[in-house]
Amino acid sequence: RAWRTALGPRRFGRARLAPRDPEVDMPPTPAPPAPFAMPQQSMIKTFAPMVVLYAMRGIDFAADEKALLILRVAFGVCHAIALLLSLFLLMRISQTKDMRTVTVEGEKQPFHEHDRRHILQGLKTLVMTCAIVIGMHAKWSYYNPLVLTSLQAILGFVDGPSAKLLSAHVFGKDIDRPFETPQPPSWLQDKKAELTEKKEKSDGNAKKTKSKKAN
Repeated sequence: RAWRTALGPRRFGRARLAPRDPEVDMPPTPAPPAPFAMPQQSMIKTFAPMVVLYAMRGIDFAADEKALLILRVAFGVCHAIALLLSLFLLMRISQTKDMRTVTVEGEKQPFHEHDRRHILQGLKTLVMTCAIVIGMHAKWSYYNPLVLTSLQAILGFVDGPSAKLLSAHVFGKDIDRPFETPQPPSWLQDKKAELTEKKEKSDGNAKKTKSKKAN
């Protein structure tokens, strides 16, 4: 005991540690990832054409003239409704003339000018799509594009710039600007490129035929 007292406290063995505070020493628990959520309107716009095409898979429009007539009438009615709604919104925009400004690509624009440009772009897309689909249907008897464009013409007022303009100028809601520029559907762009390629090939073949005849 004497030599232990001379040497001081015992230095061998496991050192005593201070008690740990679990709230300080434990690493923070990571937050669980947020579940993926798609807006309901986007889901409707995405899946409605698929559901309609699946429901109409058993209809033979080439053989059933009545079904073909109904499809053509529905195509005309849907595009007429979309056209009238666009013209009505254009009239409302011209009447209200909201002078609040928004910055678009570094340039300030009044709200009414910004909205007017989107409506005119939507009208241009609507007319172009309608003309291309009518030409495809008349020349190659395509039926699915009639269904798809009819739905997209109406659903454009459920989701997208046209729906926001409808909420702002008809229902009086305060909508943030600027909007994204609407683009034609990808399948329509592919068909347009395919038609352009076919036209170029036919023009090239016609030129070759003329040159052979001239020789």
